[in-house]
Amino acid sequence: TNLGSTWVVLLVLTIVATIDFVRRRNGEVYAFVAAVGLGELLLNNLIKVLVHRERPAVLQLMHAGGYSFPSGHTAAAAAAWSAVALVLGRDRRKPVRAALAAGAALIAAAVATSRALLGVHWVSDVLGGLALGWGWFLLVAIIFGGRVQRLGDPAIGVVGESADQSAGQSADLARTVRRASISTTTSTLKEPT
Repeated sequence: TNLGSTWVVLLVLTIVATIDFVRRRNGEVYAFVAAVGLGELLLNNLIKVLVHRERPAVLQLMHAGGYSFPSGHTAAAAAAWSAVALVLGRDRRKPVRAALAAGAALIAAAVATSRALLGVHWVSDVLGGLALGWGWFLLVAIIFGGRVQRLGDPAIGVVGESADQSAGQSADLARTVRRASISTTTSTLKEPT
């Protein structure tokens, strides 16, 4: 549960952003983690007020205030730990990125399970929290350039690389067709009629 609390999530995002900034000297990472962390917090609280769902009337193993849907701890864990995995996984090998993503998903699932087992949320609350957290993370990651998991890289560079590769392949194909055409024409000219 504590891995989804607001203060833990904001602290971890700040530490990860600082590590990334020291390594890359790109301040955009702070904007990215702020958009993920603070945006999820605002969106979650807005939805809680709009839905206005009471907490389960069961034995609660801890006190929780406010409304129930969606689970704020779960949404925060899903969004923040996914952002941590993305930032720490940049320029890493595929197995490392996969391990980071699996760890982020495991933390989000563990927080969701703990909130339901503590009796402070319905199962639908934690499922809604997971959907909100992962959906918000995905939107912010796409906005910040997550299409290639490189924050701040211009899309033109990625498109340019693909276009250069395609242009090179097209030129190779054109040369091959030209050679085949010339050799067919030459062999036709040499044959007696």
